Amino acid sequence: MKLLVCGAVALLLVVTAFVWVRPQLPAKAPERASAAGANSSVAPSAANLEMWADFLRRDSSPMVAYSNDVFLRTGSSDLLRVKSQEVGNLGASADTDLASSVSNNPQLLLHAGPVSFDDTYTGTGEVMGVYYLMRMFGPRATLKVKRSRLVTTDDLSRHDFIFLGSTRANELLLGLPLRQDFVFDWPRSGGMWEGRVTNLHPQNGEAKYYDIERDPKTHTLRNDYALISFLPGLAPNRRIVVLAGLTTIGTQAATEFATSEEGMAELAKHLAIRSQSANNRLPPFFQALLRVDIVRSEILNVSYVTGHAIEPSQQVAQRR
Repeated sequence: MKLLVCGAVALLLVVTAFVWVRPQLPAKAPERASAAGANSSVAPSAANLEMWADFLRRDSSPMVAYSNDVFLRTGSSDLLRVKSQEVGNLGASADTDLASSVSNNPQLLLHAGPVSFDDTYTGTGEVMGVYYLMRMFGPRATLKVKRSRLVTTDDLSRHDFIFLGSTRANELLLGLPLRQDFVFDWPRSGGMWEGRVTNLHPQNGEAKYYDIERDPKTHTLRNDYALISFLPGLAPNRRIVVLAGLTTIGTQAATEFATSEEGMAELAKHLAIRSQSANNRLPPFFQALLRVDIVRSEILNVSYVTGHAIEPSQQVAQRR
């Protein structure tokens, strides 16, 4: 739970003041955040503008949706994860039968006492993601921000959307008929570190699965995998972007990569070749897989693994 922060408070802090500086990373990593950069507009490079051009249209009205987990909260403020995000609003009591049916681990309820629903949490990576997007767009676009539980299909038809966070905490996103080659898969048991990225159409040299790696002795995370997905929207001329990792750290890495000059150049270099595009132009729709190396819960390095151009007419991915 240490990676979780109160969504409303955290987002307010992102917008009003940013005073944290990350340790120096390798030169080839995407641009790192700084306290000075938070208070000034950073103009997107040519690569950024090409990538995000549709979100700068007057009729785009871009909206950012950040992951919004739901928990059962005990009287002592312990948080118990639930199977579905579509249950209970803030403070609503959950009787024994309801709590047992939605809890990932009903055994934990035996001595928990009364529990109620709490939907005020998001991840630290989602908070940082909002910051990176606001820094990149600056005054060029007015970003509306909404927690994912409140997003409707009507919103998706009226706005270009940027989802921060994976399908684990975005049930609407999980149910959308999106065309994808890479998807997040989660075990039925709901194991925190057991998710994986599945490659539905492996090409030469690509793996079928990409799993979180942990230290065999301490079990601390060594690496995460993240996806940058630029996909067709549900309505004509609408787009959906998903910036997400298997953990919230991966979400942070994906967003920083997708909004940095170095990250955009890296994507253009690889995906232009894969899509046989001239002049290193990115395909309009694509997915890129990133490996995120982690040390002491911090991002050490982010590297491009592989990517696929997405054809709007290809078969819709089936996700779990």
